[in-house]
Amino acid sequence: MSRNIKNYRAVLKRLTTAAELSYYKEQFDVNANTVKQLWLNLNKIFSCKKTKSQTVITSLTVPDGVVTDTKDICNSLNKYFF
Repeated sequence: MSRNIKNYRAVLKRLTTAAELSYYKEQFDVNANTVKQLWLNLNKIFSCKKTKSQTVITSLTVPDGVVTDTKDICNSLNKYFF
């Protein structure tokens, strides 16, 4: 990797880290008036959700056509990713 790319990457990393710290500091300074708001901010940062949604795949388009059987969908996905 060339020296310019390494330098650019280092500068970019410093800037993004500083921007991220500034963003979160502002979020907690402005929106942390109550304990509830503090926990909402923490949950937003760490993606702690009480409920998890599931995506159900009812059909899948494969090169051979459309697959609608659950077992065939699983096999097609396994075949694609492995």
